[in-house]
Amino acid sequence: MSKAKMEAFLRIEKGRIEGYGGLGKIPLSNTNLLIGRVSETSAPDVMVWDDYVSRNHIELSYDGDSGQFSLHDLGSRNGTEINGKRVKPGKPYPLKDGDFIGLAIISGEPRVVLRFRQSEVTLATPAEPRKEKVAPGLVLDLQVERVFVDGNEVFLRKREFDLLAFLYQNRGKVCSESEIAETVWADVNGVVSPETIKQSVHSIKKAVEPGLSIPRDIITLTPYGYRLEW
Repeated sequence: MSKAKMEAFLRIEKGRIEGYGGLGKIPLSNTNLLIGRVSETSAPDVMVWDDYVSRNHIELSYDGDSGQFSLHDLGSRNGTEINGKRVKPGKPYPLKDGDFIGLAIISGEPRVVLRFRQSEVTLATPAEPRKEKVAPGLVLDLQVERVFVDGNEVFLRKREFDLLAFLYQNRGKVCSESEIAETVWADVNGVVSPETIKQSVHSIKKAVEPGLSIPRDIITLTPYGYRLEW
């Protein structure tokens, strides 16, 4: 029996999970794990208190030969994403240590967020890649795309991290919406609305600023763009 399998767990980043409120993590084993909404007609292994989560939302499975955990969306009504990217129902998605799993995507934001971890060791002793101190208490890990506020990791979706990193790398400079679109949304040829960029900036501020003892700001300079003053 693999050590990684026995130690693997899901850390609850966002949302209300039945029976795990104080623990904050869901142990994983060699059996399939069904995650879904609490209801009178269904009893998933992990019960989520959220009306936007489907009764049978996702299933996690373990392959003993490869030592790999995989995620399957079971045709959920409001969808599932891994690291900010939507998954297709019925298709297996292998999980990597540190992956964020978002359930029930409403107005572009997941209602529930779980983080897959192979073991306590990977959680307690992350790699020491390239880290940048952005502000008092705020650190960006540009290599593995992680954000820490006062030593605690916070959740940003992939696009939000890319936007924060772009503004950081151009700190003090006004970045136009076209520059942001061409860089952060390069995979869709820069096709993104100003409102989407604005919403992403709002999500970044909401995630990182409450924990900072000396908050700074992403300044909106209409109609020119945005400037990071951290």
